Parts: sequence; structure tokens; C-alpha cells
Amino acid sequence: MGDRMGEYFIVVNLDKKEYVLIHPSKLSEWLLNEHSKVVFWLTVKNRALKHQYPTMGRWCGDRIMIIGEYDPDFPKIFERENMKNISYKVLKDMAEYFRNYGYKDMAEYFEELAKFVPKHM
Repeated sequence: MGDRMGEYFIVVNLDKKEYVLIHPSKLSEWLLNEHSKVVFWLTVKNRALKHQYPTMGRWCGDRIMIIGEYDPDFPKIFERENMKNISYKVLKDMAEYFRNYGYKDMAEYFEELAKFVPKHM
């Protein structure tokens, strides 16, 4: 019962053809760790901070899904679309935000996650 053993989940923006993949990213890890903050970060509408953190609210108003790699639509989405991984920039922006507002532990958490994702955007 529950998610299939070892299934990884990816946050996908269908409109911008972008995705965020953070390791580890199994269902329980998305729910129990700080990973879910990424979804809030990408979808929050905050014009005041957008100029300083370009990925904040980047997906606000777009069609977004969180999809597991075992879902039958998963290969269709990634084969049909030229999807762009924006994970590194998102994690770096989040780390900078938390550092600037005095949340050192949270900044370090997102910096550490950024070490394990591709640096291109």
C-alpha cells in the first residue's frame, strides 16, 4: 500500500516546461523534509522580493504537477517536451533568502541540496 518502493517524485511546470528534482525525493521525503518549501517558493505571489530572488513566484499561476516516475504519464511528459531543470537556481535563491533573513540552518540545508543537482538553468 502507499507509494511504490523507491519511486521518486518531480515537480513539473507544464506551461514553462521546467522541473525541479531534489534528492532524496521519494513521497515521504517530500512530505517529511523541507522539500515542500520549494513548491511554496515557486508559486507564491510576492512582487516585492521577485527582483532579488528571480525564482520566487516563477510558477505563480502556471499548471503544475508533482508526478512520480512510475506514473504512466511520466515518460510522455519528458519525451514530448523539452523540459528544463531549474533545481540549482531555485535552491540557491532559497538559500540566499534564508541567509539574508537570518535563518542560517535553513540556508545551509538548501545549499547542501544544491550540491547534488546540475548547475545549468
